[in-house]
Amino acid sequence: MSGAVLAVLLAATDGTPAAGPPRTLVYRYSYEEHAFGNSASDSRQGMQENTQSASTSRSGQVTVNVLGPAEDGGWVVAVSQTIDRQAQPLQTVQCSVYGHTTDIVCEGLRPTPEEIALLDFLGRFFWEPGRLDAKSHWHTSPLVHGQLTIDNDFTVTKTEGNVVTLGVNRRESGGGYLATYAGTARYDTAAGIPERIDLSVATQGSDSQGDAHIQLKLVSDSMAQSSGTNSH
Repeated sequence: MSGAVLAVLLAATDGTPAAGPPRTLVYRYSYEEHAFGNSASDSRQGMQENTQSASTSRSGQVTVNVLGPAEDGGWVVAVSQTIDRQAQPLQTVQCSVYGHTTDIVCEGLRPTPEEIALLDFLGRFFWEPGRLDAKSHWHTSPLVHGQLTIDNDFTVTKTEGNVVTLGVNRRESGGGYLATYAGTARYDTAAGIPERIDLSVATQGSDSQGDAHIQLKLVSDSMAQSSGTNSH
């Protein structure tokens, strides 16, 4: 479904979002992270450097309620997340997401890494074939958030009907920090949402480094259900 058609469904004739969440997306996710850091300690032989490591993993569900179009052209969404075997969900975050730049602006809380990975693909007009170059590639203008600069590259590697497979490369740098993301996403250009996301992340700071793996898979789409279309 195109962004223009979706906008009509999401908003009343006066531009006000319809009552209640007009579209709800549910994704299953898995997240694994390994971090390594160095710290100095005092000993009888003088200062010595210690290497510390930590690992974490979790899985669960991310739910996105698309609340309507923002005044400046983005989508306003509310994102909630549950973690398997934990009774309480994480606090809901409300964000505006922008497809042309993959910018994410949230109120108060910072989304989790898996939420950010998903929100990157949910901006209004994320998919626009006119932006593709001769190599089926497009690049978003660098985003600057404080000391952090973010660059995104996407390349269409496969097309199956309305679904495109995208090669994804993202770089975050600044203030002695560097993170690189590499992976793939299956994106439904008709529905305007990703079906699957699979990203590997490498991070490096002044005294630490790490790697992570993020996977998300679409479980249900309320718009597809209301139209009688099966979710992917």
